[in-house]
Amino acid sequence: DADLLIDILADLRDSEVAAHLLQVCCYHLPLTQVELPISLLTRLALTDPTSLNQFVNTVAASPRTIVSFLSVALLSDQPLLTSDLLSLLAHTARVLSPSYLSFIQELLAGSDESYRPLRSFLGHPENSVRAHTYRLLGHLLQHSMALRGALQSQSGLLSLLLLGLGDKDPVVRCSASFAVGNATYQAGPLGPALAVAVPSMTQLLGDPQAGIR
Repeated sequence: DADLLIDILADLRDSEVAAHLLQVCCYHLPLTQVELPISLLTRLALTDPTSLNQFVNTVAASPRTIVSFLSVALLSDQPLLTSDLLSLLAHTARVLSPSYLSFIQELLAGSDESYRPLRSFLGHPENSVRAHTYRLLGHLLQHSMALRGALQSQSGLLSLLLLGLGDKDPVVRCSASFAVGNATYQAGPLGPALAVAVPSMTQLLGDPQAGIR
């Protein structure tokens, strides 16, 4: 029943369940048990702006501890957990102002700023992980000068971005074209390096998926 669902969601929002889910995952549960609560947190944040704000405010309240947890969870061997978290981060980057996004940049860059986590996600064997990663990059590239700079300075990172244009999975190709498009729109000094993407983008004009064309 629609009215009952609205009431349930309002109770979850008013009880700050999104914040509590993140806290219990971070402080009380072993990593093997966080997949389900993170899945619920992701779905709450995707459907309810207040729950999304509760998520980012909880991160801001304890950034070191929670970013450390998110780093470990993203690089776990649980593809559904990684996929859900990337979806949550992509939605955060899409909806909220750039002032909220520094922790996402940190998660992708890693502690040594080698962008090892991002490289891992872009080459992940699971289609959903790659697709959510490209979607996240597409939103971040609209705001993040640091990420645009990394594509220029970090060896092989730009090649990984462009590799998605020829991915076997149509959802990944679509997300990759979105990311490359936003990288080009905001390119600045990165522009000349993106010229190598033109043949791949041209080839997508003949893609079997209408949305990609």
